[in-house]
Amino acid sequence: MPDTPRLVVGSATFHVLGMGTPVCARAVLLEVHAVAGVASARADVATCTLTVIAASPLDRAEIVAAARRAGHDVAP
Repeated sequence: MPDTPRLVVGSATFHVLGMGTPVCARAVLLEVHAVAGVASARADVATCTLTVIAASPLDRAEIVAAARRAGHDVAP
């Protein structure tokens, strides 16, 4: 993600690889909601996307790490 801003301010959408079922989405959301600064998050299994709304600026790497803890990677 070299051309992507490092900080999430407002909202950002991530493509989560392999997040194609509600069980996968729930696992990702549980991890993402635990990240400090996340106001809300929504997962769409049809498009494998995760939309995060930040309450305060947060590092994109924290969202990527949360998805990885749930067993999924994030596309660059």
